Amino acid sequence: MSNNGLAGKIGVVIVDDHALVAETLAAMFKDKDDFELLGTAGSVSEAIQLAESAKPDVAIIDYHLPDGNGLDIAKAISQDNPDIKLLMLTGSAETRVFGDAVDIGFTGFITKDMAVGDLLVAVRKVYSGGIHMPAELLETLLPRMRRGYKGLGSDMTEREREVLVLLSQGQTTRQIADKLVLSQHTVRNHIQNILVKLQAHSQLEAVSIAIRERIIESP
Repeated sequence: MSNNGLAGKIGVVIVDDHALVAETLAAMFKDKDDFELLGTAGSVSEAIQLAESAKPDVAIIDYHLPDGNGLDIAKAISQDNPDIKLLMLTGSAETRVFGDAVDIGFTGFITKDMAVGDLLVAVRKVYSGGIHMPAELLETLLPRMRRGYKGLGSDMTEREREVLVLLSQGQTTRQIADKLVLSQHTVRNHIQNILVKLQAHSQLEAVSIAIRERIIESP
């Protein structure tokens, strides 16, 4: 329970720079017996101050804000208040953004056009230690939420990373073999290992994933 919340209620704060959206979300918690809205904020700085003073159980945070983004808030408040559960309001963010959000500590993703019941279910679920996200994100992000996860491709060898960089530069198997002084058979084995470790179905997809996950730089 939040420090400032009433006994038996889930303390909630809402962070969104659009006043109408924030008001609409806030209205969803009105007169609900098991919730207490502790406040709203419209910027990163306001959100950090609100979290520190209100100490909510759950923070609902929009990604795009005028002075930063939702990840900045999560990083700041999680340092001093690691027990606060984090839900991100999703929009047109890239999968990489969602992945970074999970790494920071978000356990829920919700859309701004959700029904009241959906929002309340999401808040209750993350408050109780569960995960709430659209089905299309679950398969991609669930591995990041497992204990001990170190990141997609974290088990790649240095040689495999070298091969991956050369693939991103458009080099062929023969060219890679010549450059690294390896047989083409060995290079093909490295490429197959890369596909498995990046959960990719083609060399192009592997390069795309590696760039998205910041395993290698874009050529």
